[in-house]
Amino acid sequence: MKATLPLLFFACLLGMGQSGVELLGHRLSSSAETSAQTISAERPLYDRSSLRSDFEVLIRKWERATHFSPWDSEVTQSLARARLASLPTLPLAERPNAVCASLRDLRSAVQRSPQEAALHVAIADIEALAPSWRTLCEIDAAEPFTSTSERLRWVQVLAPFSVTEQYLSAVVYLALGEKEDALDLLRKNQEINPYFSQAQREFTYRLIENEGQLQTALPKKYPEITYWIKHYARQQPAALERYGAVFLGALREAVTDLVARYRSGQLPVRPFGQYLKNIRHLPLVEADPGLIATLDQMLIDVYRAEGNAWWADVLRRQTSSTRIPILKTMLADDHAPGSRMLYGWTTDLETRSAALDEPSQSAGIFLPDGYLPDFLVLQTSESDGRLDPSELDLLGSRDNERFHPFLPRSTPSVGSVDGKATLLLELPPTDFRYFKIHYRGNAKRARFSAPLAELFELYGRPTR
Repeated sequence: MKATLPLLFFACLLGMGQSGVELLGHRLSSSAETSAQTISAERPLYDRSSLRSDFEVLIRKWERATHFSPWDSEVTQSLARARLASLPTLPLAERPNAVCASLRDLRSAVQRSPQEAALHVAIADIEALAPSWRTLCEIDAAEPFTSTSERLRWVQVLAPFSVTEQYLSAVVYLALGEKEDALDLLRKNQEINPYFSQAQREFTYRLIENEGQLQTALPKKYPEITYWIKHYARQQPAALERYGAVFLGALREAVTDLVARYRSGQLPVRPFGQYLKNIRHLPLVEADPGLIATLDQMLIDVYRAEGNAWWADVLRRQTSSTRIPILKTMLADDHAPGSRMLYGWTTDLETRSAALDEPSQSAGIFLPDGYLPDFLVLQTSESDGRLDPSELDLLGSRDNERFHPFLPRSTPSVGSVDGKATLLLELPPTDFRYFKIHYRGNAKRARFSAPLAELFELYGRPTR
């Protein structure tokens, strides 16, 4: 028994020594990795001399760490990236050696850990940087991939849901000149990455040059698709109009996905309803009657569940009717509404804002052939917008010269939709082609306003 005590004591000392070496190695590796990541991330902030100096310090840290620390793939990657970041500080003649040293480090690392996607991305990045890497670095070892693109496709197999590796792979694809593959990965990244930043979106927007590329990059998930629609509405309205079918196709897929998530229990009813409302309020949706009908049909149940039976009934009437493609105009200072002509027509989908409660203002409607009007819906987008139906006059004309006042078929119905005032005006049978909604109140500030496409809508049925 006594003979074993020295052995136990020695074993304890040996264990403590090994632990101490591992701890030292870990600290040295961590220090080297931190320095490497700092150099990679903050390269634009460096001047050439300080970058070169910090990189030389990093190399010394790395050499000390390798004496004590086991191989670590993350540290290896950080070192390789830092070496590439330091390239601008090196004489031209030394740069190929630095690239090749990084590539050898990473190839050695991937042999030890072939399932680590980040290593493959890092290798692909260098191969894109130096397309003749095999000759440049005198590497003749057997290569499991026939091309850099094939290596990147393998990354998607190894890490299909890694937003970091997908995004970096997309950047490498761009360096290879394979833009379609890059855009496809950027689309997938947006669809699965809730932290996809505005800067990343702006980067992706700038890559789009034609309809095909837009179709590849456009996400088919909510809310990502709405970010694209709103961006194009603000920055490139002509492109939004030109590629409207592409955007609407993606939006329909996003709605289908939302419904599937809701029905499978992945999406609670309250956010599901709010998402549908957000989509329904997009001006682009007004160009797709089929999508409108789909959304309104689902929103009937949403509003009824929220206790807004009045609006649910209005939506039900809208889905069973046709939104008539009228022409619209706003006529200011219409002090003689019975004799002043309407002019300045625009389409039913006009997005500029207008107000119904400007003193002596008239909203004008031209009814195309082949439709019988049934009811008008007036709606504000302002939370404090209010409109007294008694301050509105309805007038009609057959020739746009003489307008005749008429009464709605029943008392105007007033309600609220998500806190915003809404009016329903029933129209009597008539052969008028021109209509005025004339405001004779004296509001000091116009508050019943909205984009013209939403401010007033005419519903009815085709006559043929």
